[in-house]
Amino acid sequence: MTKIAPLQGTHIPALAKIERACFPDYWGQETWRASFARPDFFGFVLEELGEIVGYACGTSLFEDSELLRIAVLSEKRKGGLGTELLLALIAEAKEKGAEKMFLEVREGNTPALKLYEKHGFTPIRVRKNYYADGENGVEMVKEF
Repeated sequence: MTKIAPLQGTHIPALAKIERACFPDYWGQETWRASFARPDFFGFVLEELGEIVGYACGTSLFEDSELLRIAVLSEKRKGGLGTELLLALIAEAKEKGAEKMFLEVREGNTPALKLYEKHGFTPIRVRKNYYADGENGVEMVKEF
């Protein structure tokens, strides 16, 4: 059984561990601490049997929101958990007054691109060499 709960500072060690497992350009604990210090930062963890197996976080300021990070441990993927997290983040952004959500995703991350497109995100531009390893980023937006 899975449970979605709001992000808390006590989750930082688990978040950093999932980041290292999922991203080459992962956020360390210092980046997480800095994010939690921002007044516009929010997000959710996904717990399964008491263990954090995924999370999503973003910012929301006035009418704009941004999905900053979303991750699910590889062994827990393809079961709709990413969708649950994405929808929770969108709902919270709307609750905070956002009218749209932006994100950037690696051009080669086909599963993520499909997830975002399935939920109404549309590409608005390609950012050349956006990531540290030189991969392009695709900027996307969803209007609520």
